[in-house]
Amino acid sequence: MDNGGQNLRQREMERTGEKVPPQVSLSEAERAAFSTIFKSIHGAHVLHQDVRADNLLVDPTTGEVFIIDFDRAEISGAFHRNYDIEMRCLQNIFDKKYEPMNYHHY
Repeated sequence: MDNGGQNLRQREMERTGEKVPPQVSLSEAERAAFSTIFKSIHGAHVLHQDVRADNLLVDPTTGEVFIIDFDRAEISGAFHRNYDIEMRCLQNIFDKKYEPMNYHHY
């Protein structure tokens, strides 16, 4: 298995030198790619249930993005209200409004 890259928190630590950066930075292309992946996951009726910067990877060589850590994931019905919650969590990461404690329990 190939290494998918660096998680957003690690990348921000390297960029800023902070031990625990409270927020992360993403390019518009990365935002679009992560949104597309989550929409695809939700289209397959899967809830990730652990949306946070530590589970979002970017390959520094190719720019490809990956989502990891599906150990809390669940298969849900056709539409689940938590799809919207996950997308809001992702948007909060994008908008630098990330609060880790809010994202582990939907």
